[in-house]
Amino acid sequence: MSAPNNLLIDQVFRLAAEQSRDAILISDKDNQIIYVNNMFSQLTEYTEDDVIGKNPSILKSGIQTDEYYAQLWATIAQKGEWRGELWNRAKSGRLFYEHQHIMAIADDSGATQYYISIFYDRTRQLREAQTKRFNERYDRKTQLPNERKLQEYVKSLSKNQQTSFTYITFNYLDLKDINSTYGTEFGDLFLSEIALRIKSLGHRKFFAARISGGQFALITPYQSQQPQRLSALQHIARELKAPIVVQDREIFPQVEIGVLEQAHEQEFDLELFTHSEYDSHRDPASSNQDFYYINQSNKDKIRDEFELAQRLQLALKNDDFEIYFQPQVSSLDQRILGAEALLRWFTPDGQISPGEFLPVAEKYNLMNKLDEYVVNKVFEHIHRAKTRRIQLPRIAINISDQLIPLNVIEVLMAKHNIQPDDFELEITEKLIATHDDETNLFLQAFKDRGIHTSIDDFGTGYSSLARLRHLKVNKLKIDKSFIDHIKSSLQDREILLSIIGIGKALKLTVLAEGVETPCQWEFLQRSGCDLIQGFLFSKPVDLPTLLSLLAAGPVHNALETEQCEFVTQCHSANRG
Repeated sequence: MSAPNNLLIDQVFRLAAEQSRDAILISDKDNQIIYVNNMFSQLTEYTEDDVIGKNPSILKSGIQTDEYYAQLWATIAQKGEWRGELWNRAKSGRLFYEHQHIMAIADDSGATQYYISIFYDRTRQLREAQTKRFNERYDRKTQLPNERKLQEYVKSLSKNQQTSFTYITFNYLDLKDINSTYGTEFGDLFLSEIALRIKSLGHRKFFAARISGGQFALITPYQSQQPQRLSALQHIARELKAPIVVQDREIFPQVEIGVLEQAHEQEFDLELFTHSEYDSHRDPASSNQDFYYINQSNKDKIRDEFELAQRLQLALKNDDFEIYFQPQVSSLDQRILGAEALLRWFTPDGQISPGEFLPVAEKYNLMNKLDEYVVNKVFEHIHRAKTRRIQLPRIAINISDQLIPLNVIEVLMAKHNIQPDDFELEITEKLIATHDDETNLFLQAFKDRGIHTSIDDFGTGYSSLARLRHLKVNKLKIDKSFIDHIKSSLQDREILLSIIGIGKALKLTVLAEGVETPCQWEFLQRSGCDLIQGFLFSKPVDLPTLLSLLAAGPVHNALETEQCEFVTQCHSANRG
């Protein structure tokens, strides 16, 4: 190649190198620097005059070991190049993290003549990755490990066959009240003080984590001697329960502390003791005033509930539930005037009863999701019936004690073109007895919107007559437990007559549920009960069957199978 061409290539190379966003360093066969570009100087703070003729080792940070560099050069000698990450040091002493590619350039005989190093700064990306990793495994408010890090730690103990330890779970029960009383900023400071207290326990072998809210966990070495173990646990309990000062305000925390002694031969399932109710684990026989011991004998039950909760959430996601309807029949002419919507869960292994999955849904805070799901599905059925020019009777929908918000109902009403008269909402009497003011506001909001409401399971919740007078409801549903013994229990009959009388006095519709015999129906009908619901007329059915029942008209055939002389006697006695 001619000299002018060599000169042109050299000029083009320099122009390209100076415009490069990567730092470029070229050294000779003795690894003495003969060229660096502008980006090299920007990154390392060394000028060309500072480094020409020197060894690239002037950039060494001291973080990588001599063995690391020996392996680097061995790779270059074997493969002709090396790629990897290095910590290097700028002229000012600033450390930077770089991705580097070193290539050996050989002549025709194969002897190395030059080394070209191309590298760029990855310090920001590394810091961002470290921050992300920290945020994924540590709690932002307390800087303690979070649940994910706790899980990793427990797995590492198991992997290293070091699973004999004491697991302490403690929950600051009044955190929610602290936040609502003094504000969330104060609550965050409260959490920070808890974290400092945990760290001040001072044992290097302790592993502490914040799980969520006011719930924390502490893993400590297992003490084989009972006296020392008990003494250590009592010390930890005293420290966790001691008053906490935040902004010159002394807080006396309410702390619930559970202790699990984990032997190496036992399987430890962290999930079971993290997201389950404390009462599921208590071992009353071995608990004391400072803490309670966790009883692992309930592990199978807890695991089954946890797995059912997972299946329940998947079923909600996959729309695996069905809505069934139980007719509500007029006691006067047996016409179907309403129906209660009931959730059914059918699986390939058979039906899972509401009595099984509803308590689990409540335990794992899934009731709001279930409520919204049921309301949405019922509204879908009502809308589809309307598109076929079929007007369903008013559908009653049970809602949980979590009280689904009015705005959620309104969004679903608009979505399916539902009118207030198409449905009603049922709440339990227990809710009224325990959440008086909140429930009144809830009922008033729905009344103002024109939506009917009813009290389910009436007679079991101990609500007073004075409270009932002020409730904005349209219907009372008498609990089945009072219907079952109409024939045998004078007391139950008197309670029924009283409830029906109260309903009439307050101008409420009264419905009896769980009616199974003609005698029960006749007593209720003669007593002035408005609506009947129960197996006497129909079990819960799917929508096509409900439509068939509606088309068939009044249901009389179920009422002519039994002589009910006691009903006549009861009402004759009452008239007398």
